[in-house]
Amino acid sequence: MDKKTIWWMFGVTKGGIQRAHIAKSLKEMPSNANRLAETLNLDYKTVRYHLDMLVKNKFAVRRGTPIAMYFLSDEFEKNYDEFLKIYEQIEERQRITYKTVPNKMVLSNKIKSHKL
Repeated sequence: MDKKTIWWMFGVTKGGIQRAHIAKSLKEMPSNANRLAETLNLDYKTVRYHLDMLVKNKFAVRRGTPIAMYFLSDEFEKNYDEFLKIYEQIEERQRITYKTVPNKMVLSNKIKSHKL
């Protein structure tokens, strides 16, 4: 797993920041989808989607039935420090974006905005 793959999973693709929050939570304590949804205040189906993406791309592993527990993969654990550097950059980019466009919601790729 290289830096580019980590950037792709968390910094480039849609929903990457949510996957990053899920990964950080799994580092702190392996968990199931329901507990992650409650902890992160996300919809259960959203969490399941992101967990499936993490497992499919070998960032996480799933263990157990009927209640699946999710853990970070050994390979991702080895690259976790690189992930944290990328995570900090993603968080900073989001802070700048929210400061730059206060009280506005940008719609799709068009130059339209809507006051909240």
